[in-house]
Amino acid sequence: MSLFGLPGTSTTGGKISSGQTTLIQIGVVLAVTIFVLPGRSAAVAGNDSYLSPAVATLPSILQIVVIYLLAQRFDWTSPYEYLPRLLGPVLGRAVSLFFVFLLLFLAATADQEITKVVGAVFMPLTPLVVFVMLSTLTAAYLAWLGHESFGRLAQLMLPALLLVLAWVWIGASGNVDYGYVLPILHRGWRPVLHGAGTAMAMRSEAGMTLAFLIPHMRNPRQALRSGVMASCVIGLALALNVITVIGLVSPPETVRLTMPTLTAARMVQATREIRHLEFWSSARGCSR
Repeated sequence: MSLFGLPGTSTTGGKISSGQTTLIQIGVVLAVTIFVLPGRSAAVAGNDSYLSPAVATLPSILQIVVIYLLAQRFDWTSPYEYLPRLLGPVLGRAVSLFFVFLLLFLAATADQEITKVVGAVFMPLTPLVVFVMLSTLTAAYLAWLGHESFGRLAQLMLPALLLVLAWVWIGASGNVDYGYVLPILHRGWRPVLHGAGTAMAMRSEAGMTLAFLIPHMRNPRQALRSGVMASCVIGLALALNVITVIGLVSPPETVRLTMPTLTAARMVQATREIRHLEFWSSARGCSR
């Protein structure tokens, strides 16, 4: 099979590289969390909300280490295979069934959030059920193609997503009021740790994804490095995003907005258009 003209699973037996595994983990988290986390963190930690995703990086790395050690102990198999051996037939299958329902819930939640973003940006008058059907069918098609095609899609899409985020951060840097992130820890660590709980719950998806991708990696021994790298990139991206959003619209306004990251992106675009208009007006005045 093939995807976008690229050779499919016949070339490497459906195995994915360490880099593709890293990109998949980043995409699993950032595709949704980047839009909804700033508001939820700001509601708890206020101007210190950018510290919450940074603090959540350490538990995320510990989760990845545990997942790696378990996979290494059971010959690089998936949790569905080693949980009955680890916990016993009954409890192991019960935990495996719990993972099935948890992954279905996370997939449905991500599908709902993504369709909201797409509908709000591109087609606000189109019913959300249309986007839900399209995204579900696309995900099912990618699952049918196999892991290698999904990894190659991550290679195509994730750099574009990261470039768009970098464009928003760089474009907003001149308008960010960094006074909104001060004073640092004026309410102590408790709100930051409380906000980190939400970030940890969202970022746990990367660890669970890695657990099921390890058996399909070309070199499973690189899974630890892949997971740690993905966790660090996610923590840095979420922290920069929160700083940008609260610096543009203030922490209270960040809490009020449904998708503060989209609002920040629109503000950057509007600011640039206003600057272009001012330049055009001043040029006409000079010509007269």
